[in-house]
Amino acid sequence: MIPSITVAVIAFNSEKTIEETLNSIAAQNFPLEKVELIISDDHSTDGTLDIVLKWAKAHKDLFSEFIVIESSMNHGVSANFNRAAKKATGDWFKVIAADDLLKEDCLSRNIAFIKANPDAKIVFSGMLKFFGSIENSVELPFDVDFFARNAKNQNEILKDGCHIYAPTSFIKRKSLRDVGYADERFPMLEDYPLWYKLTKNGEKLHAYKEPTVYYRAGDSLSQQSTRIGSISYISSLYSFQRTCIWPDLSKRDFLKKWDDFILYKEKFIGIKFFRNKREAPYKIFRGVLFIFRPHRIYTYLSRFLRKEYV
Repeated sequence: MIPSITVAVIAFNSEKTIEETLNSIAAQNFPLEKVELIISDDHSTDGTLDIVLKWAKAHKDLFSEFIVIESSMNHGVSANFNRAAKKATGDWFKVIAADDLLKEDCLSRNIAFIKANPDAKIVFSGMLKFFGSIENSVELPFDVDFFARNAKNQNEILKDGCHIYAPTSFIKRKSLRDVGYADERFPMLEDYPLWYKLTKNGEKLHAYKEPTVYYRAGDSLSQQSTRIGSISYISSLYSFQRTCIWPDLSKRDFLKKWDDFILYKEKFIGIKFFRNKREAPYKIFRGVLFIFRPHRIYTYLSRFLRKEYV
């Protein structure tokens, strides 16, 4: 039997990209009658919903279900993720941001992987980064060593930071339900707390290197190119670290807490006093602060020396 899949598109002011995202879902070489498509919109103020409804008229009959969720106010990515996840009925849950794209074999590759690996409940794959056109995409490095470890060891690594390609996630819906979905205490950070909670609950994160998703490069909340960041994002991250990770650290890990604090202050000051721009004054300020981050220096050296990171 072919498992059913819920594909959830998480949208907010995505009028420039969401149609391309939806087209990539309709182009899957997987039986679409086994796919439930959910679009969860976090109170967009542009034409996102108009584009979705127009697209639905031409394509909704391709899917087993086509659901549009509208929010009366903006609650953040965690709540938007949860609205879709709690509405889902598929055996598996595939979430995608409304500016990223699925490769045409994304769903079929994931299903083939879980059939070959029946113990896998959370799967990640490789990812291609692009700007403008997917013809110019480049494959991102893949952390083989991390995914080769068991859930306990993965959780230990996640205490120090998260380098998982969230757009490639493919999750057993029951596993999401069992851990209570994304943690809405951290409104702008749905992925990192979820991976931490799943591994802490004994769920190993599985992966294979073949890319299944195109990630659109740009000034997203967590992957900044020209801006330093977002106050709401760094506040969610620091709150998550203090609330969930710090209580799990040993006394000898005090340098990790210090590093989290310094990084938060660096970003906060950079946004407030350096006009949120990654220009020379901020880079000098960041370089000086790096001297006071021994934990991060050690982490960078360890990651550089890991031969499995390819």
